[in-house]
Amino acid sequence: MLQNNLRSLGTVFKSIVPGVSIRNVTMRTSQTSTIAVVPAQTGYSRQALKDMVEKPSAEQQAIVEEARRKQQLAQSIFENRANDKNPVNHLKVKVNLLNKYKQTVETTNDSVPAQIENLSQNLVKPHVLLIQPRPPKILVSGIRRKVPATVKKLVPIMKVIAGKHIYDAISAVAAMKTKAARYVRYTLQQVQRHAKDREMDEERLYVHAAITGKHKRWRRMRYHAKGRGHFMLTETSQLCIKLEEKPILEMYKEMIVGRTPPMLAFLLRQKLIETDVDYEVIRRNNFILTAKGRQQRRLMFKRKVRQEQLMFKVREIICE
Repeated sequence: MLQNNLRSLGTVFKSIVPGVSIRNVTMRTSQTSTIAVVPAQTGYSRQALKDMVEKPSAEQQAIVEEARRKQQLAQSIFENRANDKNPVNHLKVKVNLLNKYKQTVETTNDSVPAQIENLSQNLVKPHVLLIQPRPPKILVSGIRRKVPATVKKLVPIMKVIAGKHIYDAISAVAAMKTKAARYVRYTLQQVQRHAKDREMDEERLYVHAAITGKHKRWRRMRYHAKGRGHFMLTETSQLCIKLEEKPILEMYKEMIVGRTPPMLAFLLRQKLIETDVDYEVIRRNNFILTAKGRQQRRLMFKRKVRQEQLMFKVREIICE
């Protein structure tokens, strides 16, 4: 009630003396507290508003700079060559179907302008002539559970054998003198026996997938001196290895580009030594038999691919 009265007194005083601004006024009441009358804040002047627009502060400049940086980042991501959402990055397909449409035009009795228009429309939107499905993969898998090793120790070993030939994988794991590697080698040999039982070609077996994960945890007692002890947890893991029998044509393609498995190349060298072949055969198959020859073959293949890409770019077949 008292506060409302003071506000009304302030407004009346301001209406009576408009030229005098109300300052902070404190009035003591019968109680111990005091009441302060605070004047209303005035707005910004025209010069202050002009300075705020023309001369922004450091905080305003930082906000504008951050917005500009985000816009530039979004634009760079959109203009990236790997961005599929940008229509500029779409490949321009050019298919030479003139002979096909010439036959269809000869059978019809349309006018020449209609034939040209029909031909141009069809060439702009070429048809898919052949869809070749991928052949199904031939896989064989094996699982070993309760392996007394942690996942932390098994993951580096599984990364080494993934994608390798079965001979190379077994030789790589056999060179590791750890308990985890020994169990991985047992699993590889187990899956290799499964593949033999299914009459799969052993020389075309590759490690398709190598998966590991946690298994049961066993609670054990660890004994200390003076009749003391405490419980401990023994972790176990499980392994899953899948072998794939690659088609002979795909395997030959890898050998031609210089990706022959080293262990398979070793067996070929032993076979050539037993048959006592001449030097010319060894020289022709150098890109398969030796590591240096495989390295040179991969380098030559990369150069050949780059040369073909440049030729396609000149012919405007591939637009980068």
